[in-house]
Parts: sequence; structure tokens; C-alpha cells
Amino acid sequence: MLRNLSFAVALVSQLPPTFAQASSFNCVMDPAQIIQVSPINSSVIARILVDRGDEVEEGEPIAQMDSSVEAATLEILEARAQSTAQIEAQEARVDYVAAQLDRVRRLVAQNAQSAVRLEELEYEYSLAQSQLTQAQNDRSTLLAEVSRARTALDNTIVRAPASGRIVDIPLSPGEHAGQDRYILEIAQLDPLHVAAYLPIDLYPNVTIGMPVTVLPDPPVSGAYEAQISAIDSIFDTASRTFGIRVDLPNSGARLPAGHRCQIELNSPQ
Repeated sequence: MLRNLSFAVALVSQLPPTFAQASSFNCVMDPAQIIQVSPINSSVIARILVDRGDEVEEGEPIAQMDSSVEAATLEILEARAQSTAQIEAQEARVDYVAAQLDRVRRLVAQNAQSAVRLEELEYEYSLAQSQLTQAQNDRSTLLAEVSRARTALDNTIVRAPASGRIVDIPLSPGEHAGQDRYILEIAQLDPLHVAAYLPIDLYPNVTIGMPVTVLPDPPVSGAYEAQISAIDSIFDTASRTFGIRVDLPNSGARLPAGHRCQIELNSPQ
């Protein structure tokens, strides 16, 4: 009997782990993303509206680029767009020619006017209508240019692409910023991406949405519930592990990023 019991214990010790009880593994809490923010168009920085460590909301203005050219362009186009004189002049011409055309048609019907004059007025009326349409199209194009100029001016305001915390500001007002020179970095801290590597024996039992508990290392305390959001489909041959990711809610950035932790995989008995 003792020999059989020893054999059973040895056999159980070689079996892959199950989820009859929680299994704990090392993990790291990282920002969801680090964003290097650049202006839409290369320009000189006029003002930086935030400081390192500030929390920002998505869409919040964080910097102002030089906008003198864009503002002047918009002012010129708006002044031109306010005038409707060209359209009004063409409308008056259409009305005048239409009245003449109506009178000549009556005279031609009474044989009191030649048909040649009627043909001339019909041509003038058609030309006046065409010129009115062109004036209306020109105004529509001008209004579209005004809208584009407003967009260009608005684009000189650099806005936060996501909510997070300012972690770096490498440039200062007066320096040139563009696609190859970013103004500042934003770390998105809600959610945190918790990464862990598990032994491949657990792969058949790990699923998207599986509940886990994240336990930050000291001096940070607490236990935080979350779910597995991603599972690697490629194993690491050398370590015989695969990676998982957990999206850990972190409203108010109560938990720091870049900190080690333990992750427990939870499953019902």
C-alpha cells in the first residue's frame, strides 16, 4: 500500500498545473501606450500649455504653434466671402435681359420686331444665366476656402490624442517641431497593460476573458481584479512560455506604470 501511495504522489507531481487553485506568476504593469505628440504641420512652437507630470484629457489643447500666417489668410478670405456684390450684379443683369426678352417676344408676335433681335436677346439671356451660375460657384469655392483656412488655423493648436500623463517635454517655445521632432510624450495610464509569461502547459486552459488578480509588488499594495485580453499564439522556444496581456482599469492613475507585480489566474473549482 505504501509503495502504491508513493507512486501516486510522484505521478501527481508530474502533471501540468490546473486551476483548482490560483496560480501566481511574475508580471509587469506598463502604460497602454506612449504617444509622441507632433504638430500636424511643421512649425515653430509658440506656447506649451502643460508641464511634465500634468494629467490631460483627450482633445485638450497642450501646445500652440505659430499661427500668424494661417490667421492672416483666414482674415483675407473671410473679408472676400462677406461680399455678394458679384452675384447681385449678375442677378440684376439676368432680370434686365429677361424683361427685354419678354418685351421683344411680344413685339415679334405682333410683327413689330425682327426675329434677329429676339435671337440676340435669347443669347444674351443665356450668357447672363451662365455668368450668374459662375458667380455662385465662385462664392461656393470661396466659402470652402474659408472653411479650409479655419481648419488650418485650428490645426495650429496641438491637442492630446488620448487621456494620460505628460512624461517628457523635449522642446521649448521658439523651437521648430515636426514629424521628426515631437513636442512632448503622453503615457496612457488607463488602462494599464499587464504582461506575463506562462508555461506552455497552461496554454490549453487559458482563454480570453479569464478572470485574474493583479498584485503589485511593494510598496504598492492591494489586489485588483481584471480579465485576460490577449494571448500570444507563438511560443518562446527557449523558455517554453507564452505571453498574455491583461487590461487593468486604472482610473485616476492610482497605480504606477513600469512596476512589477504578481498575477493570479483564477478559475472556479
